[in-house]
Amino acid sequence: PQNPTGVCPVGQLCRGGACDAFNDVALCDDDNPCTADRFDPVRNRCENLPIGGACDDGNACTTDVCEEGQCVGAPVNGCVAPPVLEPFVTPTNNGEVVLRGSKPEGASVEINDQEAVPESPDETWEVILNLAPGENTYVIRSVDQGQPSETVTITIVFDITPPETTITPGGGVFLRGVTVTAATDEPATVYFTTDGGTPDEFSENFESVKQFRIFDDTRLRLRARDKAGNWEEAIVEA
Repeated sequence: PQNPTGVCPVGQLCRGGACDAFNDVALCDDDNPCTADRFDPVRNRCENLPIGGACDDGNACTTDVCEEGQCVGAPVNGCVAPPVLEPFVTPTNNGEVVLRGSKPEGASVEINDQEAVPESPDETWEVILNLAPGENTYVIRSVDQGQPSETVTITIVFDITPPETTITPGGGVFLRGVTVTAATDEPATVYFTTDGGTPDEFSENFESVKQFRIFDDTRLRLRARDKAGNWEEAIVEA
């Protein structure tokens, strides 16, 4: 192997016998366009710092900018507003999602150019969506007496693939202290123990990547759960 010891510089993982830098921007992604995401090696954790600039809240009837880490929309005058959606979960490992919201009284709701909710006097609406694996994008609008609203676009990710955790180095005998890096292959919460115990949802945890400074005999065991709720198939240990 190119790297028989399994020891890599800080910020890298051993994969296939070679050291390779991990993508901390992707691993620390909080799915917020108004933050800059990265791993802070000094604090030994992911950080998400507010940024400015334009953003998109999915509502075509607002002009949006980032303020204090949040996407804030200002209404566009004369714009026919689309339906309002209640919060929904994404990513998810459930292939069936209930989408709810409000709409103008008497209007229908169209999703991807198909009528999903017929005209009615109700001001609330609800539909059941069957998801395909991966990203599912929906363009939603209301139609009131033949007049279509502007659209709101959402994406729901159906993820049934469990995360995987890599530990570098993956074990061994060292004559001096060693830095061990643990990182997942996607954003995830990693539960761990350092005494050989079984990690579970009540164990200590970190987000996606962490460095451990080891000076004594230690049995490190980890198991990750991704943002969709999928658990890593087996405990990873070193």
